[in-house]
Amino acid sequence: FTVFPFQKVVVVSNGCTDGTKQMLQKIAKKYRGKIQVVLLRENQYFVRPNNMVIKSNPDADIILINNDIEFSHVGWLSELRRAVYSRSDIGCAGPKIISITGKKILTAGAIIFSDGSGTNYGYDRGVNDPEFNEERFVPYVGGCCMYMRRDAINKIGVLDDKYHPMYYEDSAWQYKLHQNDLRTIYLPSSVVKHWEGATAGRDIATGPKRFQAINRIKFAKEFGESLAEGSCVL
Repeated sequence: FTVFPFQKVVVVSNGCTDGTKQMLQKIAKKYRGKIQVVLLRENQYFVRPNNMVIKSNPDADIILINNDIEFSHVGWLSELRRAVYSRSDIGCAGPKIISITGKKILTAGAIIFSDGSGTNYGYDRGVNDPEFNEERFVPYVGGCCMYMRRDAINKIGVLDDKYHPMYYEDSAWQYKLHQNDLRTIYLPSSVVKHWEGATAGRDIATGPKRFQAINRIKFAKEFGESLAEGSCVL
């Protein structure tokens, strides 16, 4: 709040019953006016709660942050904001996302192919690997920590509800950026840690993770033809 005195933190409790609700209410009271707590009765997962926040703050840039993210240094947000406003054609920015041990890269940006499959750049490489320590344009950055410029949101809209409840909505939003001649930038100078799989698990056959396979089909249907033609703005 000292670095960005006009920032606002919105925390959505997705039907939590483990004491999270009471904890958040205490925090909101302590930081009155700075932290807004939204208490949902049911778990609405990712797309709809985030869209609710995006729509209810129509004059603000948006940074999506998952609950399994840890921040590695004070300047992570300053770097993202600097980069996303460094050019008029940038609509989105993302940090280097590393393992919770701080030793390995989880993603330094990513790409999805025409069949909906994809790969994370730099996955399992050392955090100081020079190949992934350069600022550059990428097809997309993960929605677990993603800076969305407001003018880009105004141009292409919020996350697509057809990807409710979760998976591929973040990449679909950014590939739509490319269709509108806007870019996504990856920032190695902004670093966050991610408890990979801590929220949705890793089993794609059960639980929330199963929507990854379901939404892959939707994504391929929407973007597959244009991706086969190499339509990313890089």
